[in-house]
Amino acid sequence: MNNSKQKTSNLKVVIELIFRSILGLIAYIQNWLG
Repeated sequence: MNNSKQKTSNLKVVIELIFRSILGLIAYIQNWLG
């Protein structure tokens, strides 16, 4: 049970990193276009 909990938190971290990098990329593109 503890092992699956750790996997879930790792997944949250990965999703957060991907989400932030996507937002950063969008901001970069908007800055480049604008």
